[in-house]
Amino acid sequence: MFKGTSASAGIGIGKAVIVEEAELVITRNEVADAEAEIQRFKGALEKTIAATQKMADDLASRVGEKEAEIMQGHMMLLSDPMLTGEIENSVKNDKVNCEFAIENVCNMYADMFASMGDELMQQRATDMRDIKVRMQRTLMGLESVDVSLLPKGSILVAKDLTPSMTAGINPENVSGIVTELGGKTSHSAILARALEIPAVVAVNGLMDAVKDGDSVVLDGSTGEVFVNPEASVEKEYEEKRSQFLKDKKELEKYINSFIESLADIDRVIFVKRYYFLKEIPEIAMETGRSKNYVTVHLHRLRTRLKKYLSEKGWIL
Repeated sequence: MFKGTSASAGIGIGKAVIVEEAELVITRNEVADAEAEIQRFKGALEKTIAATQKMADDLASRVGEKEAEIMQGHMMLLSDPMLTGEIENSVKNDKVNCEFAIENVCNMYADMFASMGDELMQQRATDMRDIKVRMQRTLMGLESVDVSLLPKGSILVAKDLTPSMTAGINPENVSGIVTELGGKTSHSAILARALEIPAVVAVNGLMDAVKDGDSVVLDGSTGEVFVNPEASVEKEYEEKRSQFLKDKKELEKYINSFIESLADIDRVIFVKRYYFLKEIPEIAMETGRSKNYVTVHLHRLRTRLKKYLSEKGWIL
């Protein structure tokens, strides 16, 4: 049994699919026509922005506007004239290829963000490295791993997951996520919770212990991961998963029924007080559930509840 950090609650059971992207080798090459190289960079930048906008739109429709803000943050970085200007200046003044200019400039900003010690800035550093690689892959004509094509019942196993890669996951096919690196507050973990996919991160030695096709069981609430477990362990967690999903459905039914019974103004008060401000004790008392139960399940219903209210035409 491996122990990591719980990132998204729930039980995941399935077959391991190892997702790895080859590390890019970026070399410095002198260019004779700096202006043509700048245009080459602008073309790749435009394609990356378009692909990022598509990811943001997809997340907004599938999950919610709040989660789409993560990819919109990538859009802001890609559209930052200071960042793009420095890359262009590097190409023009140093007469270097744009892949190399992107490497230097984006790493400089990522290192600066990472050194600030602030959690938000740490995430910004991860975002910067993500867009760096995506621009470089576009320039080099390399396709990124398409995690949306993973087969049903997959447990996605990776060294780490970038926000852009996580955004492409199809929750219908991915039963769980396990990574060797990462943290509970990372953008990838936030997206996993929004997609309601059980996830465990920071599992030391994971990549050396798992191979494609291995049976994997994970508990996103406790951070426990089992590789090729005994039949009795898998059965135990199948029962836990069934109970978890049953409890989640019951709470969702209660919340929707409760909202339906309110007048329009009361619906607004309910959502603002009990949902967004997370006044867990009151909900626990009304539902007869434990505070921990309500905390876990209400969090996972956030996006669904917002979508439910929107469909009903209830404006907050």
